[in-house]
Amino acid sequence: MTWARRLVGWPGAARVVAVVVLVVAAVLATVPSVRSPHELAPGELGVVALGDSVPTGYGCDCDSFARMVADRLGPEVGRPARLVNEAVNGASSGDVLALVSHTPVVSELRQASLVLLMVGANDVPLDHETGSACAAVGRNSCLAPRLSALRAALSTTVGEVRDASPKSVVALVGYWNVGVDGDEARSRGEDFLANSRSVTRSVNATIADVARSTGSVYVDGAAALLGPDGSRDPTPDLQDDGDHPDESGNQRLAAATMDALATSGALATLRERSVAGR
Repeated sequence: MTWARRLVGWPGAARVVAVVVLVVAAVLATVPSVRSPHELAPGELGVVALGDSVPTGYGCDCDSFARMVADRLGPEVGRPARLVNEAVNGASSGDVLALVSHTPVVSELRQASLVLLMVGANDVPLDHETGSACAAVGRNSCLAPRLSALRAALSTTVGEVRDASPKSVVALVGYWNVGVDGDEARSRGEDFLANSRSVTRSVNATIADVARSTGSVYVDGAAALLGPDGSRDPTPDLQDDGDHPDESGNQRLAAATMDALATSGALATLRERSVAGR
C-alpha cells in the first residue's frame, strides 16, 4: 500500500518511469541481437559447403573448388563472401543429412546465401576390378536401392537447408566419376572405366532430378572435367590417386559452378539480395 501511494503525484511517478526506462535500456544493451534467417552481417555474404572429400579439397595443396567459388562470388555480387566448409572426407548422403541437424551447422545455414552440396559418390561403392556397383561383371542390380536412398537423403537435406534459410540458393554438384578416372581407371581395364562412368551417369541423373524437384541449381561436374561430349581425358585435372581433383580440376569445378549460378539466374538473385542487404 505504501508503494502504491508513492506513485500518486507527477514528480514521484516521473522518477519511477525514469528509473524503469534506464533499467530497460541497460538490459537491452546486454542482450545480443538475433539474426533472422538469411540476415547477414554487414559486408559479408555467407557460403556453406556440404558433402564429401571433393568440396573439402582433399589431398590438394590448393584451394578447394568451394573456396574458389566463394572468392569469385564476392566480386560478382559486390560483397565479400565468407565460406564455412562443413564437407567431410568420406561422407555419404546419410552423413550429410545427419550433419545438417546439428545446432552449430543450423546456425551457419541460417546465415547462408549460398549452399554448395556435393555428395553421393560414397553411396555407391564400386567393385575395384569391374567398376560396377555389384561384384558381378556387367551387373548393377545393387544400384537401384542405393540411388533410391541417395534421392531420399538429398531431398531431405535440401529441405532441412531451406527450413534453416528459406531464401538461400542451393547448388547440387554432380561428378565426373564416382570412382577413379583417367589413367588410373584405364590401368584397371577398359571395362572398369566404362562401367564406372555408367554408374556415375545414374548418380548424376539422381542428383539432377533432386535439384529440379527442389528448385535447386544443378552443376554438371561431368562436363566440367570430361567436356560436353564426355570425350575429354581428365587425367591432367586429377591427383595421382585418379580420384580427387588437383588445382586445375578444382578450378574447372569452380568455373562450372559459377556458370550454373549465372545461367540459372541464381547469380543475379544473389547480386540483388546483396545490394538490398546493404
